[in-house]
Amino acid sequence: MSSDANTAPQFPNRDMAWEWGVCRDAMKKQCVWCKICGHKMSGGITRLKQHLTHTGGQVKSCMKVTVDIQKRVMESIKEKEKIQLQKKRNMQILSSHSSDEDDQDDVEEEVRITKKCFKEKEICGY
Repeated sequence: MSSDANTAPQFPNRDMAWEWGVCRDAMKKQCVWCKICGHKMSGGITRLKQHLTHTGGQVKSCMKVTVDIQKRVMESIKEKEKIQLQKKRNMQILSSHSSDEDDQDDVEEEVRITKKCFKEKEICGY
């Protein structure tokens, strides 16, 4: 496989941070290169985000990243955390409902709708 960043596979393209990272080996999806500085890291897209935002002491910070990119990636991280927290709250609320058949049907419908909404947000990169 070519090591050219323009022809390398990117996994998955749902996350906006892949704009600045590339996975050059389809067999090692957790191995990512920063397109900005060329730094190689393991840990996937999460580690790339830490690299770009200078957070998490598990990876070397990117010294060539712009403030604009840092802000965009941080906003993405915060939005994802917000969605995950809301999803957790929704699941707690749903699990606390009574087990009446009518209530159960309502809960199942709410879970289906919630899952669909989250899936659509993930596909759009939110």
